[in-house]
This record gives sequence, structure tokens and C-alpha cells, in this order.
Amino acid sequence: MKEKELEGYVISGRAQAASLVTKNSMLLFSMLGNKLFPGSLNVVLDEPIILKVSEGKVFDSGRRYIWRAWIEGVQNPVYVYRWHGCPLHILELVSSCKLRTELNLKDFYKINIKLCQKVVINKVPTLRRGIWALFWLYREHWYYSNEIYKRLVYRFKLRIFCSQRMEDL
Repeated sequence: MKEKELEGYVISGRAQAASLVTKNSMLLFSMLGNKLFPGSLNVVLDEPIILKVSEGKVFDSGRRYIWRAWIEGVQNPVYVYRWHGCPLHILELVSSCKLRTELNLKDFYKINIKLCQKVVINKVPTLRRGIWALFWLYREHWYYSNEIYKRLVYRFKLRIFCSQRMEDL
């Protein structure tokens, strides 16, 4: 299997994934065969990427997506979690263990995530990359740390060009 390695850094989130994983625990267990820890490891990538929705599993009425991933040092299955509208530089990782503790990670520690090559769209189209840069370049961590900025970005209709979409086949 060919792999694509992504690099980013860990950052504290808003604790929203815990309720999402808990709310969807039975569905996720039936889809993945694993009971997930209620929470996620938030990762800000060095580059924007698009993941092929058709290569992942879709849940929550088609608004949320999950793909298998690998992290060195973690024996348990790891999954990348995204949602419709998720900025292209954001990944949330879920697993049956608490990844931050398992890997002894702190905010801004670097992390490498491996995905199957066929999951990743290799080149973000120029228009989408440009709009992503307009909103997020040099402000990547603001998604988790600046709620006001995030809300402003979400008011712009163009934000859909710089985020994960259902149409990303």
C-alpha cells in the first residue's frame, strides 16, 4: 500500500469531539469495529490537503467523514475525522486510546500522520488554495484559538472553497 505522510503540530481544541464521539458511539463502532475514546487529537497541518470523501466512511447524514490513518508508536487503529466545512489544514484524530497521553504530546509538538495515498488529493486546485491562503495562511492555529475570527471566516460564502466538502470525491 502506498502511503502519503502528512506533517503538522498538535494543538488544544474546544472539547467538541468528545460529545460527537459519545453521541455516535454505536454507529462508529458498527462502522469501524472499534470503540473510540471520547475526544480527538487536534492537528494543524503544514499544508492544506483535500481528502477523498469516497475513500472514507460517511456518517451524521453525510456531514462527517472518517478515514483510516497510522501514527508511529500507536498500536491501536487511528482515524482522521473531518466534517463538511472543516478547513483544509485541520485534521482531528480519533482512536480507542487517548492519543495525547499515549504519545506524550503537548501543544505545538510535531506529529506525522500516514494515510493511504488514494485518500489524499495530491494537489489542491489553485483557486481553492488561493482562497484558503486568503483566510488561513499564517493564521492556521486560529481555527482553535480565535473564535471571533473563525466565525468571521464562516460568514463568507467563499469559505466553502477552502474547506472539506461532500463533493470532494
